[in-house]
Amino acid sequence: MLKPEFVVSMGSVLYQKYAVNSDFIIGFADVLKRRIAAVGQNTAIVTGGGYPAKELIRFFKSIGITDTDMLDSIAIAVTRNNARVLTQSLNKLDVSAEHVKTLPDSFPPDVHVMVTGGKEIRQSSDAVAAQWAINLRVPMVFNIGAPFVYHYLPNGITPDTSRPIFEMTGKEYLNLVGPDHIPGEKVPAGRAAIKIADPAGIIFQQLGPSLKNIENGFKGKKVIGTRIHP
Repeated sequence: MLKPEFVVSMGSVLYQKYAVNSDFIIGFADVLKRRIAAVGQNTAIVTGGGYPAKELIRFFKSIGITDTDMLDSIAIAVTRNNARVLTQSLNKLDVSAEHVKTLPDSFPPDVHVMVTGGKEIRQSSDAVAAQWAINLRVPMVFNIGAPFVYHYLPNGITPDTSRPIFEMTGKEYLNLVGPDHIPGEKVPAGRAAIKIADPAGIIFQQLGPSLKNIENGFKGKKVIGTRIHP
């Protein structure tokens, strides 16, 4: 088995609002199986909280809970549960996967996929992916969720989906979205993740939910999505 060439970060694609996105998970398992059969490559995956985490944060805010550390801890619990759900799903779909609580720098024998969730408050699960990329000594994080970073409309709040950004530096990204983490906020890539990835020379490649686009990324082919680089 070969060591990973990248780390995968995913969250929102695991759900379609309150429903599990079963079509995506089954299709993603097929992509992994083809990759394993073709090159024997391992894959490290970090799961985010997705829609359930954002809804829980919205609810707690609505009843007056404003402690951001508490809100983060709620979201982290959801990410860890998502990691277990994805691990069990992959195993049932004939992909050898293991749920891990820490970030190992090597894979155990006969395990092709390792999955973990969030780790620390004041950062998104994307930051875990960036740190794991450092541990595994790989240069890329595939961030499966929003395919693009967009310029903003004149109000400075709403993304202008007619103006995608295809390539940008980490500094440009942080200047665009702002430097500070907000629990449950939906941004293409977590701010802490870019702060970790940038000095380590790690690229964040945004990918949408298209399984074809994801498979192209896994194969080292051209993909559609924003590339955030040092």
